[in-house]
Amino acid sequence: MNLGNSVSASSIVLAAFMAGLAIGSACVAAWGDKIKFPLRFYVCIEIIIAIFGITAIILFSKSTSYLTPLYTQIISKPSLLNFLRAIIAFSFMLIPTIAMGMTLPLLVKALYRQTSNFGETLGLLYGWNTLGALTGVLLNELFIIKYIGIRGAGFLAGSLNVLAAFLAIYLAKQESAFPSSIKTASTASLRQIKKLTMPLTGSFLAGAVLLALEVIWFRFILLFFNSHSWNFAVMLATVLAGIGFGGLFASKCSRKNSNFHNYLFYLFLLNGLLIILLYGNFGIVLSVFQKIRADRFIFAAAFSLMFPVSFVSGAIFTAIGSSFHDENLSESRATSFLTMANTTGAMSGAIIGGYILLPVFGTEMSFFFLALIYGLTSLLFWHGHTNIFIFKNEGGAKILGTAFIISIFAFPFGLMENSYINISSELYSDSTGEKRVVWRESVTETIQYMRKDIADKPHYYRLITNNYSMSATSKDARRYMKYFVYWPVALIDNPKKALLICFGCGSTANALKDTKSLEEIDIVDTSRDILELSRVVYPDPTNNPTMDERVNLHVEDGRFFLQTTEKKYDIITAEPPPPSFNGVVNLYTQEYFHLINKRLNSGGIATYWLPVYQLRPNDTKAIIKAFCNEFSDCSLWSGAGLEWMLAGTNSFNRPVSEEQFRKQWQDEKVGHELKKLGFISPEQFGASFVADGERLQQWLESADPLVDNFPYRLSPVNREWKDGVSVYLKFMNSEKSLENFVHSKNIAKFWPSNIKESTNNFFSSRWVINDLLMGQGTAKYSQLYILHQCIHNPLLTGYIPWALGSDYDAIEIVKSILSTVPERNWDIANMKNHLISMAVMSGDYSLAEKVLSANAELNDNNKKWEELILRIYFLLLVNDDKRVEQISKDYLETCDNPDVVENKIIKTVNWSKEAIRSGQISLWKQ
Repeated sequence: MNLGNSVSASSIVLAAFMAGLAIGSACVAAWGDKIKFPLRFYVCIEIIIAIFGITAIILFSKSTSYLTPLYTQIISKPSLLNFLRAIIAFSFMLIPTIAMGMTLPLLVKALYRQTSNFGETLGLLYGWNTLGALTGVLLNELFIIKYIGIRGAGFLAGSLNVLAAFLAIYLAKQESAFPSSIKTASTASLRQIKKLTMPLTGSFLAGAVLLALEVIWFRFILLFFNSHSWNFAVMLATVLAGIGFGGLFASKCSRKNSNFHNYLFYLFLLNGLLIILLYGNFGIVLSVFQKIRADRFIFAAAFSLMFPVSFVSGAIFTAIGSSFHDENLSESRATSFLTMANTTGAMSGAIIGGYILLPVFGTEMSFFFLALIYGLTSLLFWHGHTNIFIFKNEGGAKILGTAFIISIFAFPFGLMENSYINISSELYSDSTGEKRVVWRESVTETIQYMRKDIADKPHYYRLITNNYSMSATSKDARRYMKYFVYWPVALIDNPKKALLICFGCGSTANALKDTKSLEEIDIVDTSRDILELSRVVYPDPTNNPTMDERVNLHVEDGRFFLQTTEKKYDIITAEPPPPSFNGVVNLYTQEYFHLINKRLNSGGIATYWLPVYQLRPNDTKAIIKAFCNEFSDCSLWSGAGLEWMLAGTNSFNRPVSEEQFRKQWQDEKVGHELKKLGFISPEQFGASFVADGERLQQWLESADPLVDNFPYRLSPVNREWKDGVSVYLKFMNSEKSLENFVHSKNIAKFWPSNIKESTNNFFSSRWVINDLLMGQGTAKYSQLYILHQCIHNPLLTGYIPWALGSDYDAIEIVKSILSTVPERNWDIANMKNHLISMAVMSGDYSLAEKVLSANAELNDNNKKWEELILRIYFLLLVNDDKRVEQISKDYLETCDNPDVVENKIIKTVNWSKEAIRSGQISLWKQ
């Protein structure tokens, strides 16, 4: 967090950790044979880990504030910035990680005195050590961080180190000073050093391939699961469990056969074969387990893909250690050489996997390469396989080798593009007819752009990162994303500088670009590829916000940018990934909102995305409480249904003129876009108000704010999000929001009085707009009921296309088609909703009914019924009772239960006639 949440920062921290372990192992390799009392030395090492580990946590959290002046000078120079990050990471982590790297060799040295079986000792300690790490991961995820926080978890870890030291003191009382091994401790000969090349190389490659695989595995599984921290914990726990049990298995095998290392040829070959088989058949796992709950499904998916290879890897580690020991090395040196090479390989593998394999070759080719490396590495250990009694005459080697070679030549190339990548996007391709136009496996995520066409003309785009629809340019998505800009611009007279954190599809960035008064726009995103792929959505460079001369692009973590820049802005807005996604929580904490407030000019405004439909009520309240603790005038608004917006200012207290407030609607380009997005008049900004002041504080009264130290005040898994929808809808009650709006001190302070007064009428119709925008199955009313409101309420006539499944972008496309394409080539089926909308908006209800009647035969009975009642309604609007009777009769002839359906038709006709006659907009349920 203090170095940023970017891939570069994470890689540097991992590299520093692995490097420290390797150095610690090297120290024991150099001097371990001189240590006569390893347990007593281990006591000192554990205390060092505790002291320096806790010190690192305390100092790390304060380092950024002291280093900010230096960061500021190099924030635009990534190479220098990453070099400084590396120095900081190594400085804080070096001593504790070096000490950690010494623990396993010391314990092996101590325990070996009692067993005299190196493989058994190494596997036992390695296995239980890894299973301890597994326990720590799960306990941290489920309990520790939730109840005592991150700093508390660090102090608890230090306490456990001290406890381990006390246990070692007790055991050390029985420790005697005698030679640690019958192996020679003398300087190795040149011949012996050459012999060590094989196990050193094998250990290095085993560590490199497994960590590279971990990177590839995690990215691959995220094509099918959301990036929740719980899913990451399960995946990591699966790898650790596999390694741990593999080590214990190897320990048991070594007890029965001291030459267990002679199995290495087969173990490496087996892992290469497993990678290919598990990747090729992962689709079977998905189809078998897809119906179980996602937080349980992840266990099955992770286990089937990662556990077998990890298990064999744990056995490989132990077996290579035995091969070191077999070369006449002492147990401390053997373990040290093993861990030094393995952790160095792991450090290299993680970087190679993330920065080379994924972005250059992709997931599928990476699996192929890593399987091939396992196969080639097995040749290093070919010399010993014939000593294994169960594989006499090399029969086993031939069978396994042949199977591996066949799998290499039969590798399922194309499976990723033709199957797996489609799974993450099939929801949109199946339900809305979107098609993929580009996909890329980048350093940070797997990116897909989907496009919805109308007669081969682009209607909107959707950005999918891994398996999640992160952003779109559809009207409802653009509405709230551009609202983040249009809202503060209405209040600030000629803003000059703006900051956008997270780019997405570029809708918010485009709104900033279209704000003519802005002189400088900073855009911060962790993904260079997402910024580059903006050309898919904006092929015209003059319309691409990343190419505007006022725009500065920063490929960096948003929080780190705020920590290290000295710039101040009139507008800061953000639409980061969902709060529950791994690593994103720190973009919603109180400390982060404090950084935003600090970077605002006096009178500046911050707007922030809050997707409450993805959150439990307590999670939502924790975020809002954190925001309001930093912004005393915080308020809550609805950009699009349950896509809420947090707004806060830095000492904004000047009144806004009506002329200033209406200026955007008078701008030809911005005004046109505002109306297309449903902000037909300035009053609708006011009617999007939800709450502020006392009402908001009362709602938050029992909530604890989301803070860095307690990130799990936000639920790591949100499988019960629907339970909160009723809470949010109740809080969005129009009458209560209107009362709050009328009496709000903040609104009174800066909202133009004339617009405030005329806004009151718009609250009564807000529920219709919310229902039209409500996604995730939360819309409450029938299409006919909503359409009736839009036709008969003057404040809602602009929303008729929305009520009919269309929008103004689509209508513009259809108009261009009708004017340029011959009638015989019109695709009526795909243009139906848009043609109906055009007819209804012009008052030609007969034409609207004819378009519906011209639709091709439908197989969906529900869809047939929905279209029937619309046709009835349109015909009744033009008093064509005779045709109503005819189409009703035709429909009844196709029904299985005509008596029931006839009764429903009668009710529909009666309600429609009464509603049309009286003009009343009374509630009707089908």
